[in-house]
Amino acid sequence: MRFRGEDHWLGLNSVLRLFADDRMYYVTFANRRIDIGFSMTLAKFNIGRYQGTMRASSYESEVEVPGLGRRTISMNEPLKHNGFTFYQASFEQDSMGRPVASILSVNHDPGRWMKYLGSLLIVFGSIVLFYFKRSRIWRIFSESK
Repeated sequence: MRFRGEDHWLGLNSVLRLFADDRMYYVTFANRRIDIGFSMTLAKFNIGRYQGTMRASSYESEVEVPGLGRRTISMNEPLKHNGFTFYQASFEQDSMGRPVASILSVNHDPGRWMKYLGSLLIVFGSIVLFYFKRSRIWRIFSESK
């Protein structure tokens, strides 16, 4: 994009800050945003570090959700609410290593039951193939061909 005669490049899911005389503009090029129908507020962010380093060993977000109250979303404990699943994906930190933003990944999969049903059918089919292969019923079907 071009702003005030200068070319600027944006990557997917990136943010560009542009400064005018009395204003600052945020320009983003990102994936489609969907309204989830409720608000979520970050109340607290906790980060655990490996001993003696600044590397993150774990991180979790404490969020306020209307109707649920305060809940914790960690790397291995997602939050499920109104058909959405919120996973703790990452975080951003400043130059001093302090966290400044929590990044959540959101999943909405209304067809999940179909995947489970399909998996169950595959397992059932495998059982039929391997365990009933030499049974009388299988021989009857084989002889009729």
